[in-house]
Amino acid sequence: MPRRTSKSPHNYEIPDVDPVTAQVLDTGEYLNNKAFPAYLMYLAGKKRITITKVENSNYKIELVDPTVKEESRFIKEMFDIVGNEESFTTQDLRDYYLSHDSFKLERRNV
Repeated sequence: MPRRTSKSPHNYEIPDVDPVTAQVLDTGEYLNNKAFPAYLMYLAGKKRITITKVENSNYKIELVDPTVKEESRFIKEMFDIVGNEESFTTQDLRDYYLSHDSFKLERRNV
C-alpha cells in the first residue's frame, strides 16, 4: 500500500531573505521584471537607500548606505553607470535603455 503523504502546513512567517532570493526559491525560475523593484523596496525598508518621487512616474533612488554597491554588481552598475554614483532616476534608467542597441547590463544576481 502506498504511503500517505500530507501537505506541509503553510508557513506565514516572513522569510529572512531578500525578495529576489525569495522569488527564485518560490518559483524555481529566473528573475522577472518584478524582482528589481521589489529589491529596491527591500533596501528602502532597511533604510539603505531612499526612493523619492520626482515627478509623475519618475523616481529618484539615492544611496544612504554605500556598502549596498559592494554587495551587488548589478546595483553598483545601476548607480555607477546609469546614475551619478550616488543616485539614479527611473528616467535615467529609461534613457540608458533607449540609448543602447541592446540593454548592455548583463543579467546578474541582484
